[in-house]
Amino acid sequence: MTAAPETGLTEREIIERAAALRPALLARQAETERLTHYPEDTHDDFLRAGFYRILQPRRYGGNEFGLPVFYRVIVEIARGCPSTGWALSLTAAHVLQACTVFDERPRTNSSAPTATSGPPPPSRRWASHSPTAPTT
Repeated sequence: MTAAPETGLTEREIIERAAALRPALLARQAETERLTHYPEDTHDDFLRAGFYRILQPRRYGGNEFGLPVFYRVIVEIARGCPSTGWALSLTAAHVLQACTVFDERPRTNSSAPTATSGPPPPSRRWASHSPTAPTT
């Protein structure tokens, strides 16, 4: 299941969505602990709520809310289930690392890295510092 990006979603609305999930998260705490990760139902709730798009830049289909909003959402989720709040904070924040691969200039070269092709291979100099890299 994937949710299309929402236009017009406000910071207040996304924080309220997180607070509204508290009863469901409280009810799923035992299952979360048993599974050692949050259940699929929780993941689906997060997709529908837009939590994975909080920090994602708008140019990539996200909401591009700031870190204070992200932290407020995580705190609200953690009030329902601390383990789930911790896991969401890790998974939803990966977009920060992924987006650093791409600059803000428009892509005009079809061979340039894309979200699906990934970054270019490491330079020879960088690769030569790897203990498993072939030496020449």
